[in-house]
Amino acid sequence: MGEQEMIDINIGKLIYPKLRQVASTYPLVAENTTKFPFIIYRTTATRPELSKDGIYDWIYNIQVNVVSEKYDTVCDLCNQTLDKLMELETVLDINIESVSEDFQEDAYIKEIQIIIKR
Repeated sequence: MGEQEMIDINIGKLIYPKLRQVASTYPLVAENTTKFPFIIYRTTATRPELSKDGIYDWIYNIQVNVVSEKYDTVCDLCNQTLDKLMELETVLDINIESVSEDFQEDAYIKEIQIIIKR
């Protein structure tokens, strides 16, 4: 594996610009004073994909949370977020695994689970 093919665990630098086009975006956590709506993203797992010759790809599990105080808003922003993430298909192998929803701390949350291969 050459120098350029070393693992880059900061996959966020690839998805952040897309997410930022939808709403204010933060890695891991947003401050309590953050105004709605916003997006939080995190890498939940990074693992190598192996062949008999060694590592030939890296797989990243990414969680993207779209958060708003209004349900309609979080649904609309989730759709926009999915559209923006899918724009990365031209440069990444990206798959939407699931979308779920929750309500916590007076906010609606749409959680998007994606898998990216580089």
